[in-house]
Amino acid sequence: MSIWSTSQTGNPNCDDTDGGRNIYVQGSLVGMKLVTGDTPVDYCISDTTLVEYECADSLDPLSIVPGIDSSSTVCNNGCTDGACIK
Repeated sequence: MSIWSTSQTGNPNCDDTDGGRNIYVQGSLVGMKLVTGDTPVDYCISDTTLVEYECADSLDPLSIVPGIDSSSTVCNNGCTDGACIK
């Protein structure tokens, strides 16, 4: 169940190590940086909620930063180490 999300359209300068929207594998966005300077890495914000980063069109006005989208997902079996438990 997605709590919030933005659209994903792709970005040739970005490589998502978990292949895109994959809530069961922790991934990172190679070639991208958050406003903090950190590489975006999927993470659990609670025992049941995952924040998943995805590559996005760099012109998408809904992106948190150009080229990066994110979504929050409630994991039915819990969240650990940046991924939902299967």
